[in-house]
Amino acid sequence: MNFIMLVAVGLVSGFCTYRLLTWASRPKIVRFKDGTYGVRRFSWFFMGYLYINLASQAFWWGRGDEYFPECRGTEERARAVLNTLTDKGEVAK
Repeated sequence: MNFIMLVAVGLVSGFCTYRLLTWASRPKIVRFKDGTYGVRRFSWFFMGYLYINLASQAFWWGRGDEYFPECRGTEERARAVLNTLTDKGEVAK
């Protein structure tokens, strides 16, 4: 019985740790000083903001990364990316 409890507690705590490390805030549109726009979210794992690549929408980058310039674009492009990220779809009938 003790072994089963130990395994169960380990699984639950491991899952909670995983959720805490991968949890991030909801993405938001931001405007940079140069007039370009981007989509960012806060990451607890990196303890800072990450910005999505507006071209591929596949990667999130920090401000110091070499691919950060690809995270900037027009307001329309940022809104389109944000809509893609937040669209949950509809239940098909």
